[in-house]
Amino acid sequence: MGKFGKRNAAARPRRSRVARAALASTAMLLVSLWGFSRVAHAAGDELFEQNRTTYGDIGLVEMPSARMAPDGQLSFALGDVSDMQRIGLGFQMLPWLETSFRYSHVPHFFDDGTQLYDRSFGIKVRLFQETPWMPAVAIGARDIIGTGIYGSEFVVLSKRFWTIDFTAGLGWGRLASNETFPNPLGYIIPSFKTRSTNTGLGGTVDFGQLFHGPDTGLFGGFTWQTPIPKLDLVVEYSSDRYLRERVNNGFHTRMPVNAALSYRMFEDMSIMAGYLYGTTWGGAISFHFDPTQPFFADHLGPSPPPPAIRTDAARSQALEELVDTKHKIVKLKAGGPWVNLGTNPNDLRELLSAAPSAAARDYEIDGHTLAINVEGPADMKSQCRIFAQIASTSISGVTSVAVTDLNDQRGNVTLCNVEDYSRLAELAVRDNWPLDKAESNDAAPDPTGLPVGGSATAGLTGAALNDKIRQDASAQRLEVDG
Repeated sequence: MGKFGKRNAAARPRRSRVARAALASTAMLLVSLWGFSRVAHAAGDELFEQNRTTYGDIGLVEMPSARMAPDGQLSFALGDVSDMQRIGLGFQMLPWLETSFRYSHVPHFFDDGTQLYDRSFGIKVRLFQETPWMPAVAIGARDIIGTGIYGSEFVVLSKRFWTIDFTAGLGWGRLASNETFPNPLGYIIPSFKTRSTNTGLGGTVDFGQLFHGPDTGLFGGFTWQTPIPKLDLVVEYSSDRYLRERVNNGFHTRMPVNAALSYRMFEDMSIMAGYLYGTTWGGAISFHFDPTQPFFADHLGPSPPPPAIRTDAARSQALEELVDTKHKIVKLKAGGPWVNLGTNPNDLRELLSAAPSAAARDYEIDGHTLAINVEGPADMKSQCRIFAQIASTSISGVTSVAVTDLNDQRGNVTLCNVEDYSRLAELAVRDNWPLDKAESNDAAPDPTGLPVGGSATAGLTGAALNDKIRQDASAQRLEVDG
C-alpha cells in the first residue's frame, strides 16, 4: 500500500478544480440530455443488446451501467486485460436485481512475485426504471464479500437517445482512483471519509468499505448501435487506474479512455475487443441464455398455426348464416323406409331429415365428404353410421361422412366411411328395413337368412353368445359398441 497509498498534498487544489469542472460539465450534460429525452423516447422503446464488461456484468467496457439483463437470464463470460484473466458467472435474479460471481487471476500481484487468484461476488440493484424524462438509476458493488482487491461501489444512471445509450456514474473504492473529488458522504457522516485497508481472506461483508473512502470518482461513456447489424461501438471514461496491479505486475494506464467494438455473433453469444487505457488490448466473450427456453429449436416440423378465435358477435353471425333460409332443412318425420325416400341427390335434405333421432341443421358436400351439422345427439357415432348408410345408397361419389355439432364449443367431429355400410345398405333397401326400431316391432332380419334368436344362436349363453354376435356383426361389416 505504501507506493500508491501516499497522497500528494500539493496536487489536492488542482484535483479539486478538476473535480469541480468535471461536476459542472456532467451537470450541464445531464440537463441537455434530459431536455431531449422526450423526443428521443418517441423514436422507439426497443431494448439494446446489453453489453457485458470484462468483469462479466452488464455495462460498458469495464465500467458498470444501470442496465439490466432480461429477467432470469444466466450468463458466462471470459475477460482478459493485459494477461489478467477473469471468469464471470451472472444471474438476473429479479428484473431489478443483477448478481454476479467472478474468479480472477493476476500474475505477479504480490511483492514476492506470487500470482493472485481471487473470488468476488457482485450485486447491482436498479432503483428507478427509465422513463421518457428520467434515466434508469442503479446502485451496486463489485466485491461485496471478497478480499477487497476489486472492492468498489457505484451509483450509475443510463439514458437512451435514439441509437446511443449514455451512462454516467460515481464510484468509490477501486473506482475512485482517477480524477477524484472528496467523498460527499463524508460531509454527512464523517466516518465515510475512511476506508478499511484490511482485505483479509474474504467471505464476510466489510461495512467499513461500502461507499467509504476519502475520494469519489467519476466515470461514464456510451454505447452506439452502428448501422452494421449486431455491431456496437462502446467508449468509456474509466475511473480505475489499476494502482495495485502497476506495483508488481507492471501494468500502467496512460489515459483513462477505453474503446471497443461489441459484435453479437449469435443470439446467445457476443464478442467484445478494444484498446484499453492507451497501453494494452483487452476483450471479453460472453454467453447468455434463458433457462426457461429450450436450447435448440424444434426441428420435427413446422409449428402449428395459432388458433383463430372469433368474437361472440362473429360466432353469432356465422350461426345465422348457417341457418339462412336458402340452407334451411325441411324436417320430415323420422322412421320412413329408405326405399320410399328416393335416391336423387337433390332430395338430400329429406334424406337427412328422415334419419331417426337426429335433427340435421345443415349439410355441405366437400369433395367426397358429406359434412353434416346436427343438433347435439348423445351418440354422435351412431348418428354418423346412420348418415353413412343413407349416403351409401343415395349419394354418388361420397366416400365419407363427417358429423359435428357447431354449437358445441369442444368442436368434436365424428368420421365414418361410406363404403363400410354399402353392403348393409343394399340389404336394407332390398328388404325394406325400417329406420326407427322404436316405431317398429319387427326385428331387422339377419343377413345370413336366420332370424335373430333362431337356431344359429340356440343354446348359446354368456361369452359364447357374445362372440357369436360379434362374429356375425363383423361379417356384415358392423361395429359392436356394447
